[in-house]
Amino acid sequence: MIWVGFETLLRNVEIRRIKTGDLKWQNDTSCYLLDVMRTKTSLSSNLTFQLSPQCSQHVRRLIETVEYTDTETFGHRFLFQPVNIHTNRYFPSTSSKLSRGKSIDRMLVKAGFSEGLLTQLQNESKVSREDVGMLSSNSLNQAFARLWGIAGKVGDSNRQSGRYRTWTGHSVRVGGAIELFKAGYSLEKITEMGNWSDPKMVFRYIRGYLASEKSHGKLYA
Repeated sequence: MIWVGFETLLRNVEIRRIKTGDLKWQNDTSCYLLDVMRTKTSLSSNLTFQLSPQCSQHVRRLIETVEYTDTETFGHRFLFQPVNIHTNRYFPSTSSKLSRGKSIDRMLVKAGFSEGLLTQLQNESKVSREDVGMLSSNSLNQAFARLWGIAGKVGDSNRQSGRYRTWTGHSVRVGGAIELFKAGYSLEKITEMGNWSDPKMVFRYIRGYLASEKSHGKLYA
């Protein structure tokens, strides 16, 4: 999850929404092409990413390890799911261990939305809700936090408001933006690649790197 998110700058929910059918193996490059719908507020776009050979091999190994097979439901299963610790496999799609999704419809009705408006919203929606079987945001963040611990990192107890003391789903976007800037990409290009609405947001992520390198002038070079 971390590797895919780092290479694509996908948001937490976008990582969790990836399905096996979104991946297309390319024999000539030994890489996966990943098709995603990126959406936040009024911004939406269909993007295709070519994962690196190294990342692609790990994704392929994951698929083989959990014994995903080319069946009717293969392309409709979420790529990242809870693992059965006894079998080292994903739970079957009918398992009660999987998320039951978020009952957004029920919440909207309780909030006063009419059935007619609810139907219209459903018909116009281009992005699926957090469906049954979709990994929860909390589960993704827990996985990232565990890897932080495995890597021997120490939480920053001085962080304001106690937020982001370990890696989270957002960390891959921040880290990816920093690495792209270090590689010479402009703020505008990084903003486009990460589907941000304003380059100022990207600058907020890279300003720590700029301060440490004393290279504020590179922004305007």
